[in-house]
Amino acid sequence: MMTVRLKNNALIILTGDNVYMRESVEKSIPPNNVLAYNPAGLPHRLRWIRMTMANEKADFFTAHDPDAYKA
Repeated sequence: MMTVRLKNNALIILTGDNVYMRESVEKSIPPNNVLAYNPAGLPHRLRWIRMTMANEKADFFTAHDPDAYKA
């Protein structure tokens, strides 16, 4: 995962393979544990994204969500 601060001061979280679908963050649905390098860290990652969104007014982009590409 990495963050990018844009010229307009907006913070964007690029989730990479940490979160595949936007719904996972919005509804606290952990991704499939089979694909996880560290399954115990999955809930922590979701909390970190939500906390950063709240504290920094950030948004996030997932790498594998087909709806993200449509938007």
